[in-house]
Amino acid sequence: MIQKFKLTFVLLILNAIAFISLFLLSNEQFKNHQNTQGLNYAISSFTQGLESIYIESKQLQESVNILRQNDNWFIDKPSQWPANNFSVNQIIHQLNLLKETAKFTYDELIETEQNLKDFGLDDPKLVIKLIRGTKSLNLLVGNSTPLGNKIYLYLPQEEAIYVVESDLLKDKVLNIKDLYRKQIFDIPNFEIDALNYQFQTSEENNRGQLSVRLEKNINDHSWQFTSPLKVEADALLVSKTIQTLISTEIEKVLPLEIVDSDMLGFENPYLKLSLQGNKRRNTLILGNALNNSNNNKNYYGKLEGNPTVFTVKGEQYDQFIQAHKDLREKNFITLDTQGISTVDISGSKNYTKLQKLENSEWQVLPLNETMPTKPFQADSEVIDDFIKNLNTLRAVDFFADNPTKEDLKALNFNQPLLQILVSSNGENILTLNTVQHPDIETLLLAKTQNDPTIYTIDKVSFLNRFSAQPLFYKNRIIEKFPEVAKIVELKIKNIQTDTLLLDYSTDKLEDEFPSKLLESLKEFKVRRYIDTPFSLNQNSLDKSIFWKYKLSFKIALPSDLEDKLEERIYFFNERSSGSSQLGGTPSQNLLFELSQNLIQAIHPFINTFELTPESINLEVDDPSTIEKISELNSSEHDPLK
Repeated sequence: MIQKFKLTFVLLILNAIAFISLFLLSNEQFKNHQNTQGLNYAISSFTQGLESIYIESKQLQESVNILRQNDNWFIDKPSQWPANNFSVNQIIHQLNLLKETAKFTYDELIETEQNLKDFGLDDPKLVIKLIRGTKSLNLLVGNSTPLGNKIYLYLPQEEAIYVVESDLLKDKVLNIKDLYRKQIFDIPNFEIDALNYQFQTSEENNRGQLSVRLEKNINDHSWQFTSPLKVEADALLVSKTIQTLISTEIEKVLPLEIVDSDMLGFENPYLKLSLQGNKRRNTLILGNALNNSNNNKNYYGKLEGNPTVFTVKGEQYDQFIQAHKDLREKNFITLDTQGISTVDISGSKNYTKLQKLENSEWQVLPLNETMPTKPFQADSEVIDDFIKNLNTLRAVDFFADNPTKEDLKALNFNQPLLQILVSSNGENILTLNTVQHPDIETLLLAKTQNDPTIYTIDKVSFLNRFSAQPLFYKNRIIEKFPEVAKIVELKIKNIQTDTLLLDYSTDKLEDEFPSKLLESLKEFKVRRYIDTPFSLNQNSLDKSIFWKYKLSFKIALPSDLEDKLEERIYFFNERSSGSSQLGGTPSQNLLFELSQNLIQAIHPFINTFELTPESINLEVDDPSTIEKISELNSSEHDPLK
């Protein structure tokens, strides 16, 4: 039994000896492997899991300490500010690529009677300290080699000097400005769900105290003002503004030793602006203004909870003085257009009712005292445009919020320039009143019954789209003949010169066939009506209109026994512009502007174009000679004599 125990004990001792031998051998091989791997292995193996980078350089006024926070880098010294992750990672990447072309140990340096000073390593130009946990790796950069294309690098922990080539370690490469993150805000656009900003009281520009908050509706991605008024915001403009904010960059980080708190103005800041998202917030504080080297306006700024002071461009933030107006939704009418059944439009002289019939067509009912109340057919395109334009009516500005009854009366809203009432199945869904702007002739003021805001709108655009005149909505087709009807005779006469300009008849085969004009006459469509009765000596818009052309045509309408022949007569004036020509019809007592198609169809027959000789292959007459002006004598020519 004792012999077996002795044998087992001997075997254990032998195994222990073998294990220790293998361990020492493998450790020696590991050290030899490390030595053969050289500088690249020493650095790249250390940068894995790197926690901090310390940089000290003669070209930098201050040393830089960079810390890793989660997956990002943060500058702790000389100023506390998020680092430019790309720039820091580029430094690490360049360090990992370092490879030596030569290497000698510190002991070899001593043996050759040299020292670190000979290579500029006693007072290195650049020191980079890599820290991971309790371990650190120092890289000291010395002088350039005699040829100037490489530099000496010393690793004290390795007691080795390397000759390396790297742009990273050359002068003017490490720029502290490049290490700071330029962007102020670090919340991505898609994550932001609220924007707050506040101006403090300032008597200089009469801003007064202004606190504004916008919130995002996560259901439809719309934006609303919740302060100072609960109104809709323009979602597109808000998104663009936020995108601009998160893209804005700092101009310059200020060293702490030159910062003067009284000079900065943070005690009574110009602006406090916050972006919120995903349970985090960035708040920017802007203080006093200053001019940069280019004489452009800047502001002192800092982030709340961060002592670092920087400057930003003024124009990027001055926009917020008017942002509570500029970011508001300017489309202030929203209607269910399918449910509209009645529209009442009244002005100072006219009152018109638009009624939707059971067949979905519309009719116009004039309710003016001077005109009969007989309804007539409305133009479907005009009605569609009217409703579309009403539903997309857009303000150019916001005149006032929450006006009193006295304010509205003082602005003449009790006697509106134009009032539009929209009803759906007998229930009023919109009342829009417009009055003249008190200060600007080209603008109107508009207000709806349930909106606390008075809006400013463009006058010309509004009056071109909305009118209380019944004829504004009348069907633009004066007369439309059936397809089988045929124009058998057509004449155009200049009644001022008693000249026949066109005499077309189906009996005259030699006549040129005016197909475009005939087609336009069979469906006679006008551009718009003029609210003035027809007269042969027309007086309209304070101008006497003397008709120049008379157009008459006879049309054969099929009937049971024989075709029925009818005549139509229209009068036209001279074409006043490329798209404007006046016309009238005595049979319907209408005055109107011609459609563009009809203007172009008539034009060839009432306007002659004289061809030049060369266009019809004729000889061109020689130009007449110009007699020379007799020369002036010197006394006449000299103004001083």
